[in-house]
Amino acid sequence: SEGVAVALGTGEIVYANAAMGQMFGYGVDELVGMNVRQLNADPSTRKDEILAEMRRAAGAEGRWVGELNSIRRDGS
Repeated sequence: SEGVAVALGTGEIVYANAAMGQMFGYGVDELVGMNVRQLNADPSTRKDEILAEMRRAAGAEGRWVGELNSIRRDGS
């Protein structure tokens, strides 16, 4: 029931589960290849901070877990 995505250090999504697709209004095949920045509703400077934190956590702990201000395909 939880949306899960795996992304490269660049932010490119390489895996997403069906729940992630349902949350954002995309098919799983559409999410793969997207950049996580496209799903984030925060201003660009905040997106950079979040991506840097994701990279740091993934490098130090092997994963990042957190919440984002997100935007669905339909803009909601």
